[in-house]
Amino acid sequence: MTKKKTKSTESQSEKAFQRSDKHMLGDLRLNPWTPSRIIAAQSMGMLYPNIGKDGWDQYNRTRMYPGQLKDTVIGLWLCSVDDEAVETADCAPGAAYRTARGWAEEQGILKQESTEFQRARDEFISIINEVSESASKPVTDSETEDDDPNE
Repeated sequence: MTKKKTKSTESQSEKAFQRSDKHMLGDLRLNPWTPSRIIAAQSMGMLYPNIGKDGWDQYNRTRMYPGQLKDTVIGLWLCSVDDEAVETADCAPGAAYRTARGWAEEQGILKQESTEFQRARDEFISIINEVSESASKPVTDSETEDDDPNE
């Protein structure tokens, strides 16, 4: 017999991606934090969630981890552009990051002490956490059901 995810486990992850499109940065509606955006973000140099124990310790003390400014810029810019721009970013990450940095400067979020950055950081963390929380939990036996060989 094989195990499979139940519909509730699958829908939990799906709901997180659907909720992730309800985010705003000021008046700008942000697109969902989709797998293609996650991949492009990694190509562009996003550190999260691989910030290491010291990074997590710092985040728990200060609400900032090393590299969070860059991660915030990358993540929010990717959520601000369409799918074609996301694909281009994955193929040309250096140019995409330069574009993202210019966008972030226009948004006023490059200064970590600014209210604009703090709002952007909080929005970024909210977006990635709701997807990460649903996607990073392993399926347990209690969350699976046996395949019915008669189906």
